[in-house]
Amino acid sequence: MSGTKGHPRIYLNTTGRKTSSFVQWLMRLFFCSALFSYKPTCSSDGIQAPCHLFFEDTEGSIKLPKNPRLYSSEVRCLFDVARTDDIQCGIRITFDQFNLDVPDTDGFCKKDWVGIDSCVPEGGSRFCGNMSTSTYEYPFQKDAEAFRLVFQSSNYTQDKDFRIYYKLLTDCSRHDGLFWNPPYNVIPEVFPADTPCFTQVTERKGTINTPWYPENYPDNMDCVYEFIRESPLICGVRMRVVTFELDNHIDTQLGGACLDFFHTPGCGFLCGSLRFVWIARFQPGATSLKFHFHSDEKTSFRGFQIAFEQIYNC
Repeated sequence: MSGTKGHPRIYLNTTGRKTSSFVQWLMRLFFCSALFSYKPTCSSDGIQAPCHLFFEDTEGSIKLPKNPRLYSSEVRCLFDVARTDDIQCGIRITFDQFNLDVPDTDGFCKKDWVGIDSCVPEGGSRFCGNMSTSTYEYPFQKDAEAFRLVFQSSNYTQDKDFRIYYKLLTDCSRHDGLFWNPPYNVIPEVFPADTPCFTQVTERKGTINTPWYPENYPDNMDCVYEFIRESPLICGVRMRVVTFELDNHIDTQLGGACLDFFHTPGCGFLCGSLRFVWIARFQPGATSLKFHFHSDEKTSFRGFQIAFEQIYNC
C-alpha cells in the first residue's frame, strides 16, 4: 500500500451509512479536496464519526485536525494505522504534544481524551491531561488490518491539541509470555486428563469462567479465551460480570499490581472484586480477540463467571 508520510488518506461518507469500495472511491473523487465532511462518517465497521483518518506508512504522526467544527460537543474522530505486512506484530505510540482536559478527581478521563479502541478496561486505555513523552506498545489482534485510536471531545473549546508519533513493530519478542502472547496450561483434576485451559468461543452468547468455578480456581494457572469473529459485521463482544472475585492488588513503588489477573493482551489488568459491563472491540479486519487469566502460587479465590454476547452495534 502507498501513502505519503504525514498525510493520511481520508474516507468520507456523507450518507452516514456503510458504503462499498466503489462508492467510497466516487466520494473521495468529489470530496477529498475538502479535508473533512461535517456530516457523520462511517468507519469500515459502521462506527459513525465526523472524521476518519487512515495512515498507511510504517511510522508517522497523528495530529488533531485544525478545524473549529471538530471541537463542538460530542465530537468523535477515528485514526486507523494500517498494518501493511503480516510480519508487523504491534505498534508503538509516543505522545509528543498533548494538551487535553485533565482527568476527573477519580482519575478517569471523561471530557476530552484519546483512547485505544480495542482495549478494556476503558479507564486504563484513555489518555488526557499531560501525557507528553509517554510511550506505549500494543499488539495487533489476529489478522487485524489496522490499529485504531479514538479522539473524543465532549465540550466546546479550541484550546486542545495533540501529536502522537507511531511506529509499527516487526519484533515483539520482548513482549512474549503473559502480556502479548499468553500461555495456557493443563487444568488439574478434571476429566479428561490433560485438558488444556484454552477455549475458542464460537457461540454468539454464553458465559466464560475460571477453572473449577464456582469452587476456588487452582494455583499456577494460565487460561486463554479466544472469541472467534463469525462475521465482519460483528464489531465487538459485550461482557457483563456475573461473579468476579480474584486476589486483591498489592501496593508497590510503581503503584498497584495484580498477582492473579484477567486481561486482554497488551491492555490493563483486573483483579480483586469487581462489577463491570463493557464492550471489547475487534480491531479492523481482526478475526478473533483474546482474554487471559493468570493465577499465582498463593491463595486462590472463587474466580469469575462473565456473560458475553457478540454484537453488531458497538
